[in-house]
Amino acid sequence: MCRVNLTAVGHSPPDRFIENTMTRRAPIGGVPLFDPAEGTTILRPETDAPGYWVGAPALWLDDDELYLSARHRRPLSDGRGWKSAIYRVHAVTELEEVWSCSASQLGTASIERSALVHVPDGPWRYYISYLDPADGRWRIDLLEAASITDFDVAQRVPVLDAANTFSEGVKDPVVLLLDGLVYLFAGYGPRDQVVPGTTVEQLHGSGNVFTTGLVSHPTGMWVSPDGHRFGFERDFVTPGAGWDSNVTRVSTIMPTDAGFLVFYDGRTSQGDVYEDRTGLVFSQELSTIERHSDHQPLLEGHAGTRCLRYMDYAVVGGDLLYVYETSTESGGHELRANRVPLR
Repeated sequence: MCRVNLTAVGHSPPDRFIENTMTRRAPIGGVPLFDPAEGTTILRPETDAPGYWVGAPALWLDDDELYLSARHRRPLSDGRGWKSAIYRVHAVTELEEVWSCSASQLGTASIERSALVHVPDGPWRYYISYLDPADGRWRIDLLEAASITDFDVAQRVPVLDAANTFSEGVKDPVVLLLDGLVYLFAGYGPRDQVVPGTTVEQLHGSGNVFTTGLVSHPTGMWVSPDGHRFGFERDFVTPGAGWDSNVTRVSTIMPTDAGFLVFYDGRTSQGDVYEDRTGLVFSQELSTIERHSDHQPLLEGHAGTRCLRYMDYAVVGGDLLYVYETSTESGGHELRANRVPLR
């Protein structure tokens, strides 16, 4: 019988093993998935219309308190990613905003996904990605504070940018604390993978290089001893040959006693820009991967374009709580959650 231990830094471990006798689908090792049609909406965009989104979630369970980071977005002509906020989760549908920052505070045209981390016996960290006003390329900075409510955007420090990643931009961090090291996974656009003959205007004229389809969008892995200075290790998940042929952006990493389940957002960038779906790879030691979604996505939404992206999870009591951004019938994106029993 296969047993999978979900012990993970930053995600409360269950008090039991998960066994592969689940009635729900299990992609690998008995870890249960969910039915997106059964999800509960926990945050809605200010307008349910194309271009209005709320999502890009990141969860952190700290003792008995669960926190959620989310990005709020408007259409391209009306401010794009205009707000990043942190919520205390009192119940699946009960959220209390405890901190936020606006795009104007960062001097940027748009904010993207951020990663929330509480270092054991140390500070809170918020790795925030946004469009660099200096060169129009995505970057990641770090905010650090003793309390989750005390982040100060004026005190942010650079972590990764286009120059130090030798790329056309880097964004959407996912952070894993493991064996005394900080692993940061982020989507980026390697300079040597730009379509030959492409101009700077073609890449960056729209303000988002990753919607152009003119550069490959793998996820890279960076490692740090202190969470401030990161060294590049390797490309971690790279585009495939089908539904994920342009973008493979890691959305969450679930450590198990067999290895790591790695969920990622994929698309071709041919008619599916912004409407990613979710795939899966398995990695035993964060060195090599085994692909499980070559031919089709593992998960997709239940409405509209069937987008399902930026998934994250936490172990709450005896359940797995999944959160994810997904499309609505009206063309917006909302934040939904599914709570799945571990037994």
